[in-house]
Amino acid sequence: MFVPVDGNMTLDLEGMIEVLQALKAPLMIPMHYFSTYTLHRFLERVRQNWTVEISEIPSLVVSKTSLPATPKVTVLPGN
Repeated sequence: MFVPVDGNMTLDLEGMIEVLQALKAPLMIPMHYFSTYTLHRFLERVRQNWTVEISEIPSLVVSKTSLPATPKVTVLPGN
């Protein structure tokens, strides 16, 4: 699931966490963060609930069989 984490144009941070908890997505990828501050604020909060992985490459191949057994957040590098 792609997660808009800007906290302004979509949901605020706590509202987004509430949606993520309800949807129970196995893989969450942050998007729409316009500064490192916004991303880090999101990551600090989600670490309370889920594992966070920072990828070194800007792409990810996902299939039903490759989804994590426990939910996690994966951050892809890029602008």
